[in-house]
Parts: sequence; C-alpha cells; structure tokens
Amino acid sequence: MLAERKILLLSSDQSETDTFKSILSEPLGIRCVGDLLELQSILQDSSYDAVLCGWSFQDGTWNDALGKIQQSCPAMPVIIFCKTGGEREWIEVLDAGAFDLLIAPYQRATVLTVLEHAVAAYQGWKRVQATPNLIRETKTTLKKRSGRGGRVAERRGLISIYSGPERRGITDRRYQSDRRKIGSDGGR
Repeated sequence: MLAERKILLLSSDQSETDTFKSILSEPLGIRCVGDLLELQSILQDSSYDAVLCGWSFQDGTWNDALGKIQQSCPAMPVIIFCKTGGEREWIEVLDAGAFDLLIAPYQRATVLTVLEHAVAAYQGWKRVQATPNLIRETKTTLKKRSGRGGRVAERRGLISIYSGPERRGITDRRYQSDRRKIGSDGGR
C-alpha cells in the first residue's frame, strides 16, 4: 500500500530525522525539511501523501506547521511526533486537525501502520472529490443502457437501475388479482 508514496518529514532534530529515515527508507520516498519557509515552498511545488511533523523545530511548533499545511492542502494527513506525551497531548493534536500523534520510542510497525491508514484516508478523500463527475458520467451511461421503460434512480449518491412492474413482466392476471384481493379485504 505504501509503495511509491511520498512522505514529507518536518523536523530540526537530527536524531529524530535519522530514526524516521531508517524506518521509512525502504517502502517509500521521504523528503526532509527543517523549517516552515521551506515547508511552504515545497507544498506549493510538489504533492505529498502525508506529512510527519515534529513537536517543535527551528522556527515554530507542530501547530504552526499544521496551519500552513491545512491552508495549502486541507485534507492532507499530518502525523505529529514527539519524544514525550500523553493523553492530553494526543487530544490536543486531534482537536487541532492532525491525523495522529506518535510518541517515542518509534517502532517500525507502528509508524508504517499509522502512515498506511493516513495515506488510505487521503486517497479515499481524493476519490470522493472525483465522485460528482463519476456519478454524472454513470447516470448518462445507465440512461442509455436502461432501454425502454427502465428508469434510473439516484438516492444519496447511490445509483441503481430499476423498472416498474411492467418491465419485470409482472403485468399478468395473477398480479392484477393479487392487487384486487388486497384492496377488497383491507390488506388483512
């Protein structure tokens, strides 16, 4: 799932940068930046699948970086990492709009799992953004395929083809007589 994904790492702590480089070097491409100015220029020039952001760095904190990222790419998942933290920090990060909080020691399986979920969520968001055009195209195709008497229904974004009883061949006498029985005895 993570093969050929681009991850942006924002950290000025060299030991944390090296740790994440060793964890992420094989399955995906990682680019490291150390400050907000560089982050902003990179986000304008390239697209990434997720951002790993340190708790604090040279010219700001994770909250500053999250604001810049959300301005440029509102749905891009941002995963914050820090050396120490607890439930209070985790809630603070989630309330601000980040995807998750990783706390040291950073284990390969945990980091890759969180990144996989973040990238999957982002890819799903991208597909949803493309859906209105897909629905419009599908409705046109279904109308052409539905033929005589068929109708196309769209409810809550879901599309289905349905037909009235005459299309399903239920217009025989048995159907007519069943309708009369229900009508005459009050549906009992």
